[in-house]
Amino acid sequence: MLTIEVRDGQARVVVDPWRSVDRETLSFLSAIADELGHRLPEGHYSLDTLADVIDKGNEEDSPVRAAVADRLRQLAELYTPGLRADPALVVHAENTEGRDFAVGDIHGQYDALQDALRAVDFDRRRDRLFCVGDLIDRGARSFDCLSLVFEPFCHCVLGNHEWLALKALGVQGTRHDWDLWQTNGGGWIHGENAREVKIRLEEAARYLPLGREVGVDGKRIGICHAEPPLNWGWLQDTPESLLEPTIWSRSRIREGDITPVGGIDAVVVGHTPVPEPLWLGNVFYADTGAFLRDGKLTLVNLADLAARVRSTPRAGQPAPGSDKEARRQ
Repeated sequence: MLTIEVRDGQARVVVDPWRSVDRETLSFLSAIADELGHRLPEGHYSLDTLADVIDKGNEEDSPVRAAVADRLRQLAELYTPGLRADPALVVHAENTEGRDFAVGDIHGQYDALQDALRAVDFDRRRDRLFCVGDLIDRGARSFDCLSLVFEPFCHCVLGNHEWLALKALGVQGTRHDWDLWQTNGGGWIHGENAREVKIRLEEAARYLPLGREVGVDGKRIGICHAEPPLNWGWLQDTPESLLEPTIWSRSRIREGDITPVGGIDAVVVGHTPVPEPLWLGNVFYADTGAFLRDGKLTLVNLADLAARVRSTPRAGQPAPGSDKEARRQ
């Protein structure tokens, strides 16, 4: 997919890391970004949104501007896939019956998850489990992990590995999509019925939004896979344009960015394996590499995260590893 990101007064073209885009298209979009970037507030913009901006500013009915807007809409159809889940941001009221937990990337480690849930006496009738995505791949029990989406106690978001699988098994999937998925841990499908996996995956996609928001002890905790937008509300306002960064980006953790995400008290993410859970600003990184030889699966009580919102740890400071704060199994 293709989007335009505006940040600190600068605009850039954001390309799906696995998408091939010709040089002419990139040059065209870069020129649009240079022209419009300084006029737009910070955020990610779909190509359709940019076309609307151009149309609204075309008071003189310039045929050139109209042609540019049409071209943007054509590119949007080619490069902007639709999100299966609707709405893209799901809001959950406070759990008055039990506890809420978040778990890092599971990656097919079904047994490790069950061990972690038993260790905290998880009650499937009262407690809730929020998953940061990447239920599948790199683990033999990926199909069982994918099936968690349909459990009443489990609430997941879309990860990049579910996205890779959807593209590989989709009607428009190419050989490149298939090879890419296999290279990134999709080999487990060879031990399953491929048709059943495809059906289960496509059904699960309807329940995998980009983000979830949970009320916990008067705080609002967000859940997404890789990186939240600068303002949490953008997930509700412009979800299609945020698909790529929300499931793929690592810019915050790569840069050690502690800028708080606006519009939310804290956000739990995965995607990037870290030795120990850690905070960057009000973003909590929970992927501790469950599929790695020396990795662990992190399960955290959201009430403990909510209690820490008022005093966010310094950049890169490991989250407490006690059973109360973040249980690592």
